[in-house]
Amino acid sequence: MRVDVGGNFSTRPISELYLGLDYNMLGRQSLSLNGNAYIGKFYNSIQTKARIDFPGQLDFFTEPYFAINRYDYFKSSTAFYEDIKPSYLVYNDLVYGLNIGIPARNKGKVILNGGIFNIKNEYYQTRDFSVKDTADETTFNGFTIGLNFDRNTLNRKMYASKGTLLNIKIRYIEGDEDTRPGSTSPLDQNYAAYHRWWQLKMVYDNYFKSFGPVKLGFYSEMNFSGQPFFKNYTATTLLAPAFEPTQESKTLFLENFRSHNYIGIGLKNIFTIKSNIEVRLEGYAYQPFQEITSTSNGEVKYSDAFSTRYYIASLATVYQSPLGPVALNLNYYDRKQNSFTFMFHFGYILFNKKALD
Repeated sequence: MRVDVGGNFSTRPISELYLGLDYNMLGRQSLSLNGNAYIGKFYNSIQTKARIDFPGQLDFFTEPYFAINRYDYFKSSTAFYEDIKPSYLVYNDLVYGLNIGIPARNKGKVILNGGIFNIKNEYYQTRDFSVKDTADETTFNGFTIGLNFDRNTLNRKMYASKGTLLNIKIRYIEGDEDTRPGSTSPLDQNYAAYHRWWQLKMVYDNYFKSFGPVKLGFYSEMNFSGQPFFKNYTATTLLAPAFEPTQESKTLFLENFRSHNYIGIGLKNIFTIKSNIEVRLEGYAYQPFQEITSTSNGEVKYSDAFSTRYYIASLATVYQSPLGPVALNLNYYDRKQNSFTFMFHFGYILFNKKALD
C-alpha cells in the first residue's frame, strides 16, 4: 500500500491539495487499486481505478474507472476558498469507463477506451452579472468510445527536457444536449438536441537537439473533428478541444485557443544553469481552420477559413526541487486584453482526465 500527499501552491488562484492511495497485489495476475482526490478552488476531482494485468503470449490489462472533475474559471477572487461573485464559468463532468490495453513494444501502449458520461456546464454569457442572477446551464449526456496510441519517454511529468511523446487518438462521441437559459441569457426557452461526431487528435513533443547547456524542443498538436455547435457560443467553446501547450494555459479559459479543427506548433529553448535549474523560452503558433465566433444575440457561427491566427509565449525559470518544480513564469497570450500574466508556483499542476479526453 502506498499513500501520496502533495499539491501545488501558486500566486494565481489555482492552489490545491492532492491525496492518493494505491493498493497492489501480485499473484498470477496483478491487481492494482487506485484512488485520488484533488482539492482546491479552481480544480476539484475524485478518481478511482481497478487494474488487472494478464500475462501471457499477448499481455493485456483491463481497467474499470470512475471520475468526477470540476473546473471553476472564476475571476473575482484570489483567495483559496473565498469568492465575491458567482463563478463565471464552471465545467463539471462525471464518467464511468473501461480501459483495455496492450503494450506497443517496450515504451508504448495501445488502449481501447469506452465510457458513459454526464457533462454539466454553468456559465454567464455576459460579464455584467450579480449575485442575484442565475447562470445558464447546459448538460450533455452520452457515451464515447476511442482508440489511443501513446509512446512516452519524457524525463519529467512537467518541464521535461529529454525524450519524446507521441499520442494519437481517435474517438466517437454521441449524446443529448439540454440547455436551460439563466436570468442574463438572450434566450427565453429550453433547448434540446442530439449530437454525434468523430475526433482525431495527434500530439508530438520532442526534445531533439543539445548544444552544450542548450537544448531544443519541438511541439506540434493537430485536432480534426466534426463536432457540431451547441445552442450558444459559451456552451460550444466550453466543450470544444483546447490548445494548451504551457503549464498555465491549462488553468485558463482561453476562447481564442478553442476550436473544432486546428493545428498548433511550437519551439522550446532550454538553457541549463545547473543540473536542476533551467531557463525555458517557448513560443507557439495556433491556427484554427475556422474560429468559433458569436453573433450579437449569443448565437454561434464559424469565421472565414484561416482568417485568424494566435500566439502563445512563455519565459520560465524552473528549479527541480526534491518535492517538485519551483517555477517563475511570464506568459503571453494573443488576445484582446490582459495578454501578459505572471505566475509563481511550487508543485505539480496536474489533472485527472476529463470525460472526453
